[in-house]
Amino acid sequence: MGAEPTLEQWAGLIECSIGACPGCIVDRVVVLAETSSTQDAALRAFDGLNGVAVIAQKQTGGRGQRGNRWDDGDGDTLAISFAMRADGLDPLRLAAAGGLAAMDATHGACPERTALLVKWPNDVVARSADGDRKLAGVLIEIRDGTAIIGIGINTRARAWDGLGGVSIEELGGETDRVMLACALIGRLSRWMVADDREIRETWRSRDAMVGTQRVFVTNRERVDGEVVGVDPLGSIRVRTDTGERVLDARVTRNG
Repeated sequence: MGAEPTLEQWAGLIECSIGACPGCIVDRVVVLAETSSTQDAALRAFDGLNGVAVIAQKQTGGRGQRGNRWDDGDGDTLAISFAMRADGLDPLRLAAAGGLAAMDATHGACPERTALLVKWPNDVVARSADGDRKLAGVLIEIRDGTAIIGIGINTRARAWDGLGGVSIEELGGETDRVMLACALIGRLSRWMVADDREIRETWRSRDAMVGTQRVFVTNRERVDGEVVGVDPLGSIRVRTDTGERVLDARVTRNG
């Protein structure tokens, strides 16, 4: 594996790739040595019109789903957030596009044999005989008329014990974060304009949850059962002791 470019080179190298990206959602790239959160930094950097990507070498206050703290170590991850106008954008669709883009980009960086899957609502996992381990996560926020897609990818080995995580390096892949960011921008731009059918079919073919026993919490109840199907744009089908249930993905979370 070659040496990663210096931080000062990142923005220029990534912006060069934008010109080769059809329909790119990003017009500008901001690279920071450190920030509390790329989500907050992207919101500040967004000019209200042109899409921006903010990348940080280190986050001191990164967050995940439901406000959970997300620790990205020091150079162990690619932490990137995309900010754009929220007009007409569906958070579920943004989450699906982000998950599929992260899966594609990481798959391109990993050995071909690596089995990568999407796990509703916001994870990319690597599957092995030992089970599924989290490789990437997606966070969607709509704030002040701005849609922010945050993606964190574990690139380098670290002490993941007890956290259920794995890195591209541990999988034997290429850990150059500039190359990974370029791939991610291209794949996210592609999935943002994909039609619903393609999103659903691709998700179904790489779904980590179908056939597993799960607990879900809706705004009214707790539901236990086997996941029968996941539509990332709307619903989750669960086989329970009392029959099959269809849960609204907008008001459902993992228990």
